[in-house]
Amino acid sequence: MSMQSWFRLSAAAGAALALLSLLPDSPSQTPFPSDADWSPRLVLHIVDDATGNPTAARFTVTVDGIPHEPRWIGPHGVRFASVHVSKRQSQIVTYSRGTGPVWIPLASQATSVQVHAAKGLDYLPVSAEAQIEGDSAMITLRMRRWNDLYDNGWRAADAHLHYDRVDPGGDRDWFAMMAGDNLHHAQFMVLKGGMVPGVWASQFAYGPGGEASAGGRTIVAGEEYRDRLQGHVLLFGLREVIQPIMTGVPGQPDNYPLFPDVLDQARRLGALTGAAHGGTLGGRPTVFLDAILGKLDFIEIANWVTGFWPLDNWYRLLSGGYVLPPTAGSDLPNNPHRETWQPFLGGMRMYAKTGSAEGSKAWNEAVKRGATFVTSGPSIELDAGGMGPGDTLCLPDDRGEVRIRVALRSPRPLTKAELIHNGEVVAASSRGTREDGVHAIGLETALRFEGSGWLAARGTGSRVPGGAEVAHTAAVRVILGGKPIRFKGAVNALAEEIEAQKAYYGRNGRYASQQHRRRLSDLFVSAAEALQSGAADSDPSASAACQGA
Repeated sequence: MSMQSWFRLSAAAGAALALLSLLPDSPSQTPFPSDADWSPRLVLHIVDDATGNPTAARFTVTVDGIPHEPRWIGPHGVRFASVHVSKRQSQIVTYSRGTGPVWIPLASQATSVQVHAAKGLDYLPVSAEAQIEGDSAMITLRMRRWNDLYDNGWRAADAHLHYDRVDPGGDRDWFAMMAGDNLHHAQFMVLKGGMVPGVWASQFAYGPGGEASAGGRTIVAGEEYRDRLQGHVLLFGLREVIQPIMTGVPGQPDNYPLFPDVLDQARRLGALTGAAHGGTLGGRPTVFLDAILGKLDFIEIANWVTGFWPLDNWYRLLSGGYVLPPTAGSDLPNNPHRETWQPFLGGMRMYAKTGSAEGSKAWNEAVKRGATFVTSGPSIELDAGGMGPGDTLCLPDDRGEVRIRVALRSPRPLTKAELIHNGEVVAASSRGTREDGVHAIGLETALRFEGSGWLAARGTGSRVPGGAEVAHTAAVRVILGGKPIRFKGAVNALAEEIEAQKAYYGRNGRYASQQHRRRLSDLFVSAAEALQSGAADSDPSASAACQGA
């Protein structure tokens, strides 16, 4: 009998620093502990409350009131070490696979054991305690789903992960962890710098060869491309890595290639493209340039487990008619600490409405439609005249009033639900209810529209280390009389920023040739012209949806 998974050190760029990755072992490499080594032990059963069958879940163990990290775990479990070298952040996480009872060695002389289990954000966290009698204790935990997101076609994703996938066999453990955190989609991305020298979080393949699926779950390989001035962009599912991965740094000092060209290349390689970190990281991020030129499919608005990146960039683009869907992910191995109820993968996550369809194609299509919401805890719903996130509500000139409903729900206390119209809070509620262990805040109102615009809902929940739980929907477009979303103030602000960035890059950008500088200037001129011309086709999907309405 052999352990089902173990750790292997993977060197990063030839450096002595290393990142722990999951790989299958072989019996000759990792002997299974003897019975004596399992004494005392916990036999842990985690089952689905609806079926009684074993289910995957993340769990944490406390022995005699002290947090316990087991040295190993039985074959029906996963033990994973997450390490961020430069930040000196590490975390041991443990899961049941959902294939049977998990054996967990306990501390010698232990008298009691407590277990907390969580299964993503859609199941109620549970805990139980047992006394150790003789050499063992037994605990059974039942996981109960509290919402109907899955039945309504929503699938959870962590769209920002950085871990090595050096062998296809290791995906068995990633899928077990995804099941334990109730994720259906994960984006793993190679990058350079930040944690160790050189390239890390490498994938065994890219494009279709680097994609894996099992049990309705999908892993996609991609890239986070970065520049010291231009910022960070996310490239989901591209067929090959775009070099040099990171620019504007020693070894690659030029701020070149330019992001619009990188994004074009990524799309030719089959990628979904987006701005990372709310378009806020970097000396002078080009998120507005990239969006105005039509190079972005989404904007990432949240990472880790609390709070949003500043929402100003996203709101300004929405009001300028550039309706980008929001995405989110954990950015692991950054900030891996979790409370016992929080999922590890997807502690900050997004949901995409794929219906019954599965796989990366369905997920990409849902993201492009804008059928998404982002959360680190609560579920959030927005209904505007029967339309939800990513939809377009078409109204004639003489009928602009719409009934709107927002619903915020969570197993933990909530603080506020808000309705956002064109970047401003137009209605809010903190009045909540609690039923069957679930907190809820409902908000209903009616708005009369004087012109085309957008709506979104956001909410906040319990305080957690570093901030509070948050949730935010994608926008609902409201098109009045067939006219595009285009607010003069937002467009003017975008135009001013484009001119300021053109001057900034002219002074501070580093380029190897005048040809590169001319290319930079031409891109900014094209963006300014698009804004000045009226950009009536900045969101063609909205215009198409309302033709004949």
